[in-house]
Amino acid sequence: MKFKLASAAIAGLGLAISAVGVLPANASESPETADLRAWYEQVGVDDATANELITKINRGELPDSVEGALSPADVTISEENGWTVTRSTYPDGSVALTYLELPEAEGLPALASLNSTEAAIEPMSVGNCSSTEGGSGYASYYDCGVIESTDLITMSFRANYTRTSSGVGTISSAYSPYVYTNAGSAPTPTLTINRPSGTVSNPAQARAVTQFSGASGGFTAYLYLNVHGGSAWSSKSGW
Repeated sequence: MKFKLASAAIAGLGLAISAVGVLPANASESPETADLRAWYEQVGVDDATANELITKINRGELPDSVEGALSPADVTISEENGWTVTRSTYPDGSVALTYLELPEAEGLPALASLNSTEAAIEPMSVGNCSSTEGGSGYASYYDCGVIESTDLITMSFRANYTRTSSGVGTISSAYSPYVYTNAGSAPTPTLTINRPSGTVSNPAQARAVTQFSGASGGFTAYLYLNVHGGSAWSSKSGW
């Protein structure tokens, strides 16, 4: 199953987020609920499921995508505008999206930077993901983005890393942490490189962590970049 990302306009190093398909909100709905509706529409969640999820969140329960107890019911992988996109759909219909930027991607995917109240928000950093290959069997990746987005929170950072034909992967730097929330708040993530070098059995790993707080509950959110010689991928835990 593929899904449609909303459009983003990029000029120079600045990001202009376009207004995209926000469902008409009821007059009695809060801005937070309107933001949730916009996010669900953007990632292709049908109206009936979106209403059920909004009701669940408003009564103080976390959706399966962040609650952490259940595995996805369905996982699909596709490539969208130079990003490898993994879409995980959970039993209650909530969705988690993982993005790993490929060299020369066509800008940023427009994710949770929707805001029905049109309040000013801090844009996700724009980079220029690129790679070089060496004759000694290595490929280095520079300024590449890692993103994870769910109903309630989107996190990202950028990183430089290397994959080698010997199976070893290294992460030399991680920077530009970003967070955006729906129906809650979270501080800017803290970044660490907890394993600068690794192999298939124990890959190199960079980690972003923040604490989400909202009416539906609180949780610690982790976003990881994992690298070994054969692959690089993002993962999450705690949400």
